[in-house]
Amino acid sequence: QGYKFGKVSKEEIEMSTYDKDTEADAVVLNEKILVYYSINVNDFKLVTEVSRKIKILKEAGKEWGDVEFYYYETPHLKEYISGFNATSYNIENGKIVKASLDKKYMTTEKLSESRYRRKFSIPQVKAGTVIEYKYKITSDYIYNVPVLYFQTHIPIKSSYMEVSIPEYFRFNSNLKQHERLNLVRDVENITIPGTDISYANEVMKFSISDMPALKKEPYVWCINDHRAGIDYEITAIDMPMYKKNFSVDWADVNNAIKNSEFNSQFKTKNPYKAEVAEIIAKTEGNDRERITQILRLVQNKIKWDGTRRFLSENISKAVKDGAGSSADKNFVLAGALRDAGYNVSAVLMSTREQGRLPLTHASQDKIETFIIRVNLPNGSHVYLDGASIFSNYNVLPTNLLVDRARLYDPNGLGEWIDLTKLVKNNMTSYVKAKISSDGKLKGTCTNAYSNQFVYTFNANYDNCKDNSEYCEAVEKKYEVEIDSINVHNRMSLRSSEIISQILSGCPSVTDSEVNSRLAIINTSFRFLKVLEDEKSSAQGGASQSVHTLILRSLPPDLAPCRKAGCRGFIGPVPQPLLIRLFVFLCYLIVPFPRCQGKIHPFSPRFSRFGKKL
Repeated sequence: QGYKFGKVSKEEIEMSTYDKDTEADAVVLNEKILVYYSINVNDFKLVTEVSRKIKILKEAGKEWGDVEFYYYETPHLKEYISGFNATSYNIENGKIVKASLDKKYMTTEKLSESRYRRKFSIPQVKAGTVIEYKYKITSDYIYNVPVLYFQTHIPIKSSYMEVSIPEYFRFNSNLKQHERLNLVRDVENITIPGTDISYANEVMKFSISDMPALKKEPYVWCINDHRAGIDYEITAIDMPMYKKNFSVDWADVNNAIKNSEFNSQFKTKNPYKAEVAEIIAKTEGNDRERITQILRLVQNKIKWDGTRRFLSENISKAVKDGAGSSADKNFVLAGALRDAGYNVSAVLMSTREQGRLPLTHASQDKIETFIIRVNLPNGSHVYLDGASIFSNYNVLPTNLLVDRARLYDPNGLGEWIDLTKLVKNNMTSYVKAKISSDGKLKGTCTNAYSNQFVYTFNANYDNCKDNSEYCEAVEKKYEVEIDSINVHNRMSLRSSEIISQILSGCPSVTDSEVNSRLAIINTSFRFLKVLEDEKSSAQGGASQSVHTLILRSLPPDLAPCRKAGCRGFIGPVPQPLLIRLFVFLCYLIVPFPRCQGKIHPFSPRFSRFGKKL
């Protein structure tokens, strides 16, 4: 609460680590957010003031110098930005040097018909810099109190937030508590300027000190769903001369979209009539092939710029330039499919990383993007994304595999759609290996992937500039040496990858370090680290792969099996299919020590291989 903007000390700039989290890339030194209503005789405004001071501790923390925030604007309601200031502080020749941001370097991006993003990059940001910025948003959206997060993925040393709500507005609040959060509630009486009218104002004061970071986790869709914070949903306005209850449902959202720019853009005509006509002639009677070829046509004609949008800025320009957003490509895809005689619908959603659409209430603001649904004559449906070059027939980017999407129906209410179970995604593994007398393992492992696993493999492969870089990435990830990698049929739903690898000896491990990529065999062959992370990372797709594994050296002894009567050295056997097949094959090749007729110990999921053989 005592934070004063513009006061940066030499000690703060010279600070090299944050003692509460020495691994942090950056730390929020001070933060102050005030949310309140400005009420005059004939005017109500919702005001949000934000000021923040951040210390950049490492090179990786420089990203905090790139700042963005969101605001809304329609022809009738607007949000006004004022009081903007952004500065970096460094020490040069023993003196504090300031570098301020010129407002002309701020950019504005239209995300939807009413939602915008303001972005700016603070100058001269490097490891050791202290950055500071502030802004004020004055809003006509008096019912839209912003979500406040008390936690982010860097630690917060000190923060103060205050929300003041007049008695005229009634909200449901959802508070996610944290032990580091101190909350004080207060009520004050305020008189409207120029009148003798007073009203009660509820004030919630949130004080935070040494809040730990909540870092992104690989299998968490949206980390904001788990942050400490508070969000508000308006239920009613109750003023002497005006009363209104808010009960917006999905029918209201559907109707609003029907009367918006989205509806007109979704009716975009096919710009590739000759190409679609040729596809129709070649694919008579084969809906799957026809739809797939039209999808490929749009994917290849317009290069995706990597952005997910709900509205297009200019569809004609995207077609002419051959580049555009997901909205550009999917609007064109819808037009091409309609031209081919198909009935198409839009499926509205928020991506996994942006969080699920709410079940408790309808929200148009939460809708971030959309994909296309083809409604076939037999009553079945096909879901397509024209943006990613690797998406396919019912195969979508992993970030779009959400369990809450809304079907947009301009003539109805729409419905909920689960996109996580569109197709069966399989991965099978085959291992052919030989263990020589000197303890070396040589052989071939074939991983066969389908559908979403194909997508994941292609996306990972495409992130590398060539085969060599992909090879290096695999070596680094799995701590192995690779001879060569050959990839086949990448664009098929069942493609293949051939990998010749040399697995170097792995370090010894403790029980806590044994994971899904580890198989411990027996006293002659200590343990083998198997390439088996693909399955959990894909859950929704890739291709067929062949791995040739050569184990050059082996790690130290393992503790013996302690089951009565067993003299073997069998360690923990993991879950994934590749390892199950590998151990089973080795069992047939080499005489394993037995524990009462079983390979010991097996997990329940591995029990089918744990029976007497």
